[in-house]
Amino acid sequence: MRKLRITICLATLLAIALSTQAEDFTLTDTQHLDVTKTYIDGYLYDYSTANLLTGGNILANLYVNDQAKLDIFDGSVDSIFTYDNCTVNMSDGTISSYLSSSGASIVNISGGNVSWGYVMDSSILNFSDGNIDRRLYSYHSSTVNMSGGSVSEEICAHNNSTVNISGGNVSNKVSAYDTSILNLSGGSIANLIAWNSSTVIFEGYDFTLGQGLSWGLDGQTIFGTGILTGIWFDHTSFVIPITYHNTDATILAIPEPATLVLLSLAGLFLRKKNRR
Repeated sequence: MRKLRITICLATLLAIALSTQAEDFTLTDTQHLDVTKTYIDGYLYDYSTANLLTGGNILANLYVNDQAKLDIFDGSVDSIFTYDNCTVNMSDGTISSYLSSSGASIVNISGGNVSWGYVMDSSILNFSDGNIDRRLYSYHSSTVNMSGGSVSEEICAHNNSTVNISGGNVSNKVSAYDTSILNLSGGSIANLIAWNSSTVIFEGYDFTLGQGLSWGLDGQTIFGTGILTGIWFDHTSFVIPITYHNTDATILAIPEPATLVLLSLAGLFLRKKNRR
């Protein structure tokens, strides 16, 4: 126990020493910085650029503004805030608290580890690999494109946001709220929840409705709760439990392209017949 207390005290003293020695950095115009040491806060403005590399550590917050660009190759940062028309590319490293994107910023995550993610305003998050430990939230008119990687808990779509999932893994659930749109065309999802007036669209074929689910008269709308199975267009099968389905929410299963072609031809035939 005494050794443990000594270890904790030494770790605390080391953290204090690092914080007292560290400073902030601010980049403007077209300035560039390779971050290879410890800072407290970082600020990017105008057309400035920064690379977060091995040994780089931001103890608090990193703010990316205007049309600045941040590339995260390694290292760690507590929290990142993006604004305006900036770009953040993350291929490795750690965001230990949360990533918050707003304005019309673009964030590309192809690796690394993020604790929480918040996508707001008209910003875009492209998620192709890596891991989000907790939850990923989308708000306002933002867009999330998930083609790979994993989310350990939940993806939540709110307001008028759009979430497109074509790959990857969501271990707990995907939830759609308000008037958000959720497009599902691939990947693995543990549970689906449709709240409020949200719209959920499945893009695949060979759909099979489990107990509790039923088709609408249009052959595309799904009612009720239960297990939906089918095959994505990449020919991988899926099994997704729909555990909550609000009466105002819309869940659609769009048929395979061949079926769509047949329906279009049938509609064209009927129009020609009516003209005659």
